[in-house]
Amino acid sequence: MNEGQTHGILIGPDTSLVVAEILLTAIDDLLITQCPGLIRGFRHIDDYELSFVTLRDAEDVRATLQGLLAEYGLFLNPRKTKLQELPAPLEDGWSTELRRFAISDKTHPVAQRNDLVSLLNRALEIASEYPTESILRYAVARYKVWMLKLGAWRTFQNCVLGAASADASTLASHSECSIRWAMSVDM
Repeated sequence: MNEGQTHGILIGPDTSLVVAEILLTAIDDLLITQCPGLIRGFRHIDDYELSFVTLRDAEDVRATLQGLLAEYGLFLNPRKTKLQELPAPLEDGWSTELRRFAISDKTHPVAQRNDLVSLLNRALEIASEYPTESILRYAVARYKVWMLKLGAWRTFQNCVLGAASADASTLASHSECSIRWAMSVDM
């Protein structure tokens, strides 16, 4: 239906990781050959993080990489591709804030419910400021580490469903952890 081509590498099954590694290893080799002495950094699956001495070097390598990817019908994601002058913070301020967000322990179920709602509320506020970031998915993933009292379970479910209605990718975080969460419920 698309002249035998896809747009990018399918995300999902582990086979897509193998396909990505095969294609991008070949592209890595070509990039190193075509940009001798300029490539310093790493690739993790399909994310590159490279550093350069000059902005011009960074722009040249980005153009070369885009050309190599285009030969395979792949493209750099414009929402995730940026040139950033160093030094830069190691993580976004929103992830630090959400990570430090205190949730009461299971001996205080009412406080725990209120804290869960407050965390999701703050995550929704931040998500509106940074619509291209996976803020809600991150916030839902934070729930993994808490032991939930049965009284907080319904609130937790409502929070996850509320986050999923705003960002469907949060469901992936929830489904990966549902067994762990279910086993963590303290009756």
